[in-house]
Amino acid sequence: MRPAGLRRVAVEPPVAEAASPDIQAARQRIRALARDNARLRAELARLGAAVAQVEELAYHDDLTGLPNRALMTDRLNRAVALASRDSLRVAVLLLDLDRFKEVNDGLGHAAGDRLLVEVARRLSATVRQSDTVARYGGDEFVVMLPRVDDGRSVGRVTRKIRERLEMPVWIDGVRVTIGASIGIAVYPCDGATPAELLAKADARMYRHKARLGASERHGERGA
Repeated sequence: MRPAGLRRVAVEPPVAEAASPDIQAARQRIRALARDNARLRAELARLGAAVAQVEELAYHDDLTGLPNRALMTDRLNRAVALASRDSLRVAVLLLDLDRFKEVNDGLGHAAGDRLLVEVARRLSATVRQSDTVARYGGDEFVVMLPRVDDGRSVGRVTRKIRERLEMPVWIDGVRVTIGASIGIAVYPCDGATPAELLAKADARMYRHKARLGASERHGERGA
């Protein structure tokens, strides 16, 4: 029973107003822009991945995955600049593999490539994460040690490298034994620039190589 003075009022449901043509066009434009934006983000991500891949190829060795000569040179430049500012030492070790040509010629280039990959792995496992191991070209590698304390620490690293590289490697069922001729240069006593350090290390490495060759020839004559 309704109270006196009140009467039932019918309420009509609201009628949705049709959007004007301008509003409909604006909504369609917003949806189109959202689709274009999504496609643009996907394209930028694809281009970013492509650029990263190109940079990886430009600064790393295809075979070993190590930094190549260009990246090593850049890091050495930075290390020398920092050492000059903070009165630090930087050591450069230039390695040339001994008896690598015998493996390459005797077992083939594929075996030589596998040996280079193993050398890269052993070198990387020997040094600190802050150091740089690079493939300099062919069977030459460079190890750059920033922030070395003194000559004794460089000597310890060099001995470890020799020991690791002289451990036998099995390739296609053949026991292979190599070594490395190593030239060492330390900033600032052996050079004030990266070019001077590399030249000094290179000269010392080749002197070691020459002594090794003379020793092996002497051993063959005495056998």
